[in-house]
Amino acid sequence: MATDKQVLVENYTKVQNDLLKFIPEDQRADVTELIQKRLQQLLNSKITDCKGYRIIPPFSAEVVEWQYDNWNPTGNDVLVAAFPKTGTTWTTQIVKNVIYRDDEKMMELTKAVTPHHSYLERESSMNYEIILKLPWKRKIWGTHLPAPLINMERLKKNGCKVRIRLFGGIQQ
Repeated sequence: MATDKQVLVENYTKVQNDLLKFIPEDQRADVTELIQKRLQQLLNSKITDCKGYRIIPPFSAEVVEWQYDNWNPTGNDVLVAAFPKTGTTWTTQIVKNVIYRDDEKMMELTKAVTPHHSYLERESSMNYEIILKLPWKRKIWGTHLPAPLINMERLKKNGCKVRIRLFGGIQQ
């Protein structure tokens, strides 16, 4: 019988392989490191700090800093930003459907791009490497990060479209 750890590794490996099939074989990254980082984050979750903001698992302060310093979005990219649990993933999926609704191959690809891959603050900078190799004209990203943890000047300079979801979640 498989252990919980083995099941996690198998499931996450499947998620990665489902996405990698869209990248030519000679350009595919070795995702062993990414899978190990994900497993380590799940098993050793701890709150970290980035520029005075608490980063709560499964998000990573290391990746938040990396994306601020290195992520270079294009004018075709779309960033959906929202508070956690207010429909970020849902809104991101709607944006994907609107952009790629007439392209069956791209719709299949977007289904393989999970929040593990496309959230700015998730797991490893290797996610960026994978996303950038995918054959799509417009990349759709998601984030729960506050504006000071995103290099807004670079987004503006490059013409990245930012969509902010202000409503959702539990209404009281």
